[in-house]
Amino acid sequence: MKKTLIAALSLTLLAGCGLPLTMSPQAQKTQTLNAQSRTSFAKLQKAVLTYYKTVYKPAASAQSKGKTTVTVPATLVQKGAQAVHTAAIMAFIALDTDGDLMLTSTEMANSTFPTFRDANFNGNARVTFSEYEEAIAKGIETGVAPAQFMPPSPNPAPAPQPPASGSANPTPASGSVNPAPASGSVTPAH
Repeated sequence: MKKTLIAALSLTLLAGCGLPLTMSPQAQKTQTLNAQSRTSFAKLQKAVLTYYKTVYKPAASAQSKGKTTVTVPATLVQKGAQAVHTAAIMAFIALDTDGDLMLTSTEMANSTFPTFRDANFNGNARVTFSEYEEAIAKGIETGVAPAQFMPPSPNPAPAPQPPASGSANPTPASGSVNPAPASGSVTPAH
């Protein structure tokens, strides 16, 4: 109760001080597109799950009656879908030259994926963000989406391991000079 009251008073004070509580135009567009994409985001999550089931190689998969079942962690699907969603928002805003949050065939003329024809599902000559994102989801499912709209790899490459400390024969860096032999050692003649 005390925290809620303090938060409410803080907001009232900030608003009364003349501090702007508005968002940038980019943030406003992003918020609007997020609100428009409730159903298309669910389709995007489904497409990402399908994609991950084909490429995800967990340590152990369940087998039942000769059929392998791959379980993909929900957090992986959520992160993958969010990454694609963010890329879709950025691409959509870049294409939307008049800022009305709808794409026309003219605005999508230079878009190689998705094309206007692929994204204009309802045939009204305007593509909403929801239609745009749904077209991307279909592209992921069919394997035609370009890399910018593909989910990140579920199996990141292992980080290179540093050489073991104290190894018997460390490899000198290129261009380095081998140290002089220790005193009393014999250097073979060539």
